[in-house]
Formats: sequence, C-alpha cells, structure tokens
Amino acid sequence: MKNTKSIRISTDKNGKKLAYRISIKAMREFRIPVDEAELMIATGNVNEVVYGPSLNQPFVTIMGTKEENGTTFIYSSYVL
Repeated sequence: MKNTKSIRISTDKNGKKLAYRISIKAMREFRIPVDEAELMIATGNVNEVVYGPSLNQPFVTIMGTKEENGTTFIYSSYVL
C-alpha cells in the first residue's frame, strides 16, 4: 500500500459506507474498497480523513476536526 495523503468516508442513501481516495493531481475522488480505507486509517498510512460529504460541494462546511497519531480527522456536514 502506498502512502495516501487523504481519503473520504461517506454513506450512500441506504446507509452503506463508501470510501474515496482524494487525488490532488486529477482533481477528483476515486472509489476504493471500504476495508482498504479502514486498514489505511488503522495503520497510519493516511494524513487526512474526511467523514461526510465532499468539501468541494456547495453548502458543505467543517463541523469539527481532531488530530490523532499524525492523522487529521475532519467531520463535514451540509448547512442549510
């Protein structure tokens, strides 16, 4: 596994967990298996984890942040 800068964990409309690898070069997100994302978080191969909707979408804001073992956790939500 390579060292990934950041990933995003979200859910679909049915509550199923989804994971994305955020690519700065491609300026988009790529789907990855949820098990792989959770393993990368557990082993510390990720610098940043975003829980919730993409921060690039309108009406999305950061609700809170937490740093733990060199990994930054960001919690985002829609704002109306």
